[in-house]
Amino acid sequence: MSRYGQRGSTLVMALFISVLLLIVGLGFLGQREGQYQAAQEQVYFVRAKALADAGLQDALGKLAKDIEFPPIRSVDQSVFSYSEEMRDSGGQLVGTFRVSVNAKYRDLPYAVLEISSVGLLGDPADPLARVERSIEVDMSAEVRSNAGGANPNLFKTHYTRTNSL
Repeated sequence: MSRYGQRGSTLVMALFISVLLLIVGLGFLGQREGQYQAAQEQVYFVRAKALADAGLQDALGKLAKDIEFPPIRSVDQSVFSYSEEMRDSGGQLVGTFRVSVNAKYRDLPYAVLEISSVGLLGDPADPLARVERSIEVDMSAEVRSNAGGANPNLFKTHYTRTNSL
């Protein structure tokens, strides 16, 4: 083989190795992109969960101020719902929470309120993340047994579920 032919084959081999390294590098970048997207979705989930928790705390605060919360207007109504927008210090919409208080089992023998809150991150019409959190609140002033006495679990909360959609 002539000297010029060896130079040509070396150039072709260098080009082939460069293309191979480029393909491997692009593969690693594509894999990283998926990891970054998964990390971003986890951040969205945590923020939406914080919004849902804010709704639960808002409802518990209203219940602490007014034992008759929620304002059930008729015998047929057992669920009370409301929502609030959360904005940052610049006035930009961060998200919303929607709270539903189910008072169906408020009276004895159950004396339990079920409070659900849905945190929606971003625009409520097209949220970046959606998390629902539910709790049950013990409303019985007395222990539910024949012994009676003060209920040590009065106003204690029990998380029943967390759903993300």
